[in-house]
Amino acid sequence: MKSMDTPIKARYSQLYSRIGFAHEYRPNGKEEVLFILEHHWGSLGLELDKKNFTDNEEVARITNGNFRLIHRLFSQIKSRMKVN
Repeated sequence: MKSMDTPIKARYSQLYSRIGFAHEYRPNGKEEVLFILEHHWGSLGLELDKKNFTDNEEVARITNGNFRLIHRLFSQIKSRMKVN
């Protein structure tokens, strides 16, 4: 496959660099999601109630532990809080 690799790199270097460095990340575990939630709740000026797990479980279920989705969810919450 080396012979196929070289012409692709030469002709489509930008495309190859974007595809060549794609990484697959595993979903975050429960402890990692809790840590991320504590950080984001604190940045909103709210306190995360560790005894009430419904918020934590719901966010973990919606995002499936995906950091990018958690970050997007909290950026939307922050913008809604500014409006209201």
